[in-house]
Amino acid sequence: MSTTLIGNIGEFFTGDLDSPTAPVSSLLIEDGRIAAFAPELPPDRADRRIDARGRTVCPGLIDFHVHVYEWVTNFGLHPDEAGVHSGATTIVDQGSSGAWTVGGFDADIARPAETDVRAFVSANLAVALKGFPEVRLIETELGPSPPQ
Repeated sequence: MSTTLIGNIGEFFTGDLDSPTAPVSSLLIEDGRIAAFAPELPPDRADRRIDARGRTVCPGLIDFHVHVYEWVTNFGLHPDEAGVHSGATTIVDQGSSGAWTVGGFDADIARPAETDVRAFVSANLAVALKGFPEVRLIETELGPSPPQ
């Protein structure tokens, strides 16, 4: 288990509208998750120590609307540029992949990223094929079916 102690925090942002900051000067992180916070935590509880004197510290932010299917869509960004390099530890791609392309999204975008990448997969089979080509659907008794 890896542990990090962030000490001398200048300001801790809570995200709570009623109390947006907290008088916390020590934060313990265990395996990437906040394990404890207090005015003072003993330094021997951690493998690594970070001095955050004069800095603002906040828990991981989530960006719920990004497009990160880079090189497949003509508007996708690299997931870490939209994520951890922009202050968001978790991002949610909004429909850049569809049923035909979600496997590639997972293998080539989500898994290699340092950012926690999630996706809302589009129900439209044509989505994420560069330029959104025309797809003709055939009407059947069961409803539209994909082209042959």
